[in-house]
Amino acid sequence: MDYDDEEGYDLEEEVEGGEDGYWKHANPPRKLQNLRACIACLLIKTYQQFVTEGCDNCEKGDFSMKDDEVKVNDCTTIAFEGMMALTVPQKSWVARWQFADNLVPGIYALKVKGEVSEETARELQEAGIRNLGRLMQTEELKISSSAKKAA
Repeated sequence: MDYDDEEGYDLEEEVEGGEDGYWKHANPPRKLQNLRACIACLLIKTYQQFVTEGCDNCEKGDFSMKDDEVKVNDCTTIAFEGMMALTVPQKSWVARWQFADNLVPGIYALKVKGEVSEETARELQEAGIRNLGRLMQTEELKISSSAKKAA
């Protein structure tokens, strides 16, 4: 559906409803203190939100951060740059540019620094979770090395 359609843009038609008919989305942080970004999916929440709610994108299969402070510390970082708010990721060119068009609506980091442990990386892979932080770091390395070759 086009945004300029005479009938208007119908979000209900584009986004599947979650429990009780509400859209699945990540709760945005209420404060800008103690923010962390998930290294795998770039979602930004407070430390306490990650502990109590887990990560809305990464809670798949046997992988879960919910109620596990050790895993929250391993899978999240305070070292991130920039923020973007995604309301309808499936329709956003920014989401496609950031490899985030299949994530739940929420607040996301543009870039993260840090890596998960080898064990957690294996768990993410087994659960079928794509590590966007690692993917973006790899893409950045490719771009910077090709720029150096061109210079």
